[in-house]
Amino acid sequence: MPDYPQSGQSRPKQLGRTRDVSPRVGEIWSIDASKVHAALGAAFAAGCAVLISPTSDGGALSVTLYAGEQRHRAYCSSSSELQDALDAVGDVAEAHLMGGPAKQQNGPLRAR
Repeated sequence: MPDYPQSGQSRPKQLGRTRDVSPRVGEIWSIDASKVHAALGAAFAAGCAVLISPTSDGGALSVTLYAGEQRHRAYCSSSSELQDALDAVGDVAEAHLMGGPAKQQNGPLRAR
């Protein structure tokens, strides 16, 4: 288990690149938390992984669903696009769980 610093102690040195997150990402991320919970729950129940991260320029969020050998990705530059992508995560994860093709082949998540 990692040894986290106690109050008043310095934090361990961070590895890798770090930078401030764009305020734009905060605007995009301002969605109902239950949408995030539902999408992640569906993905995890199907044995999938989800990666949500800002793009390198900070102008959008990338949502990637890893379902077996398949990878589905959407770039979201607004909170409504993020909500649509999270809905699609749930749909693709459900299809993966059932062993069938994704319901939204041309939806926000594109197979790669």
